[in-house]
Amino acid sequence: MALAPYLRLFTGLQELDLGGNALGADGVREIACALDKLTALQSLNLNLNRIGADGAYALAPALGALRGLISLNLGGNQLSAVGAAALAPALSALSLLKNLNLQSNPIGADGALALAPGLSGLNLLESLDLSRNQLDADGATALAGSLSSLTGLQSLDLGDNQLDADGARALGTALSSLTGLQSLDLGDNQLGADGATALSNGVGHLTALQILNLGSNRIGDAGAAGLAPAFGALINLQELDLRLNQLGSDGAYALAPILRSLTGLTMLSLRDNQINRENQTMLRTELTHITGLYI
Repeated sequence: MALAPYLRLFTGLQELDLGGNALGADGVREIACALDKLTALQSLNLNLNRIGADGAYALAPALGALRGLISLNLGGNQLSAVGAAALAPALSALSLLKNLNLQSNPIGADGALALAPGLSGLNLLESLDLSRNQLDADGATALAGSLSSLTGLQSLDLGDNQLDADGARALGTALSSLTGLQSLDLGDNQLGADGATALSNGVGHLTALQILNLGSNRIGDAGAAGLAPAFGALINLQELDLRLNQLGSDGAYALAPILRSLTGLTMLSLRDNQINRENQTMLRTELTHITGLYI
C-alpha cells in the first residue's frame, strides 16, 4: 500500500480514518508497520476492511502501543473468534479508550470469552458496540462480569446476537451496575417472555436511560407485564422501541399506565404487534404526550 510509508511521517496525527477501503490482511499489515510512529493518535477507524483473523494478528502489536487512543472502530472486519483472541491483549492495554466498536465481526461466544478479561480494565469506556456478533447466551455470560465493571458506560449495543432467556439472565445482573447508561440496544434477539422478565431487575436500575431498543424479541404479553415495573423507573426515557414483539391486548393494558407516567417519552414504537384496533385507540388516548407514537 503506497500510503503506509507516508503515514510514518505524520507523527503528530491525532485522527486516522481508513474505513471502508477493503484493505484486507495484507493492507492492514502495511498500515500496522506505520502505526508505531503515530504515538499521538487518539482516534482510529479501520471499519469495513475485511482484515480477518490474519489482519488482526498483524495489527495487534501496533495497536497495543497506541496508549493514547480514545476511539477505535474495527467493525465489519470478519475478525471471528480467532481474530478477537489475537486483539484481546492489545485492547486491554488501551486504558484511555472511551469508544470501542467491534460490531459485525461474528466473534461468537469464544471471541467474547477471549475479550472479556481485557474489557474489564477499560475503566473509561463510554460506548461499546458488540452488535451482530453471534454471541448467544454463552457469550453474554462470558461478558457479563466485565460489563458490570464498566460503570462509566453510557451506550451499549448488543443487538442481533441470538440472545435468549439465559443470556438475558446473565445480562440482567450486569446491567444493574451500569447506572449511568443512557442508550441500550437489545433489539433483534430472542429474549422471549422469560428473558424480558429476567432483564427487568437490571433495567429498573437504569434511571439515566434515554433510549431503549427491545424490538423484535417476541416478549409477548407476559414479557410486557414482567418489564412494566422496570419501565416505571426509567424517568429519563425518551425513546422506546417495542416493535415486533407479539404484544396483544393484555400487553397493551399492562404497559399503558406505566408509559403514561413517562412524561419525557417522545418516541414509542409498537408497530407490527397484535394489538387490536380498540386497544390501539386506547393507547393513543392514554399516551397523547408521546408525539412520535407508532402502532
